[in-house]
This record gives sequence, C-alpha cells and structure tokens, in this order.
Amino acid sequence: MLHAERLLPHHPPRPCCMQNMGHNASHYSWVAQAPGSGPDLIVSIAQYIGCGVHFNPLVKLDGTLLKYGVIEAEELRDDLMSWRHLYIAGRLQKPVEVLDTGTLGAMARTLVDAQVVNLRSALTAALLQLPPSFTTEV
Repeated sequence: MLHAERLLPHHPPRPCCMQNMGHNASHYSWVAQAPGSGPDLIVSIAQYIGCGVHFNPLVKLDGTLLKYGVIEAEELRDDLMSWRHLYIAGRLQKPVEVLDTGTLGAMARTLVDAQVVNLRSALTAALLQLPPSFTTEV
C-alpha cells in the first residue's frame, strides 16, 4: 500500500475542519469525536500544541494510505518564511508536488513564493555548515 502525505492550507481552517468532520468523521481520532469536542477543539489544539497543523494519519483512500493535515494558510506562510516552528517548513524541504491552489486565490502565489524562500534558506543553512574544504566524492 502506498503512503502519501498531503497538506491542505485553508483560510480560515475552522470551516474546512467542520465540513470535513461531517463528511469524514472516521478520519479523526477519538479525541476529536468525543462529546464536547469538534472543529473548535481541533483548531485550538493545532494552534496551541501542533505548530498550527492538525494531521489525520492512516486514512485509506483509493488503495493509498494517506496522511493529511489542515493548516491556516497564513500560519503556513509564516513557518515557511521565518521557520517559527520549522515543523511544516522542514517537511517541505524535500521534493513536493503542488496539487491544487485554486481554492486559495491570491494566497496561492504567496505560498509558492514562501516555499521558494524556505528552500533557499535550507540550502544556505546547509552550505554554511560545510567545512572550508570538501569533496563530493564518497
């Protein structure tokens, strides 16, 4: 079974979470489904404990094991630009594919630009850690 990871930036995340919980309640942990919890609790946990993102792991969809996270678009931009948490920015310092930016409007371009800054910053940090003399041979 393939494993894929998706990140879904939204603005604001609460309506997305509310709609998704209604359609895909089984994707969420028992904590999210407990009486008295719901989208507000999930968004609060994501903001105060989870570096701004809430992941639903081990979701089976069309033969693929999927892990997807919902994050506030501004929170994503901030982490990409400043490495405030480095959690999402670090996850995006590998090859990624942008699947759809149609729902974010003008914010989509801002996020793509922020990802370029993130990758350049990661490259700069790596280069600064190289010794004065090195070889690419192993």
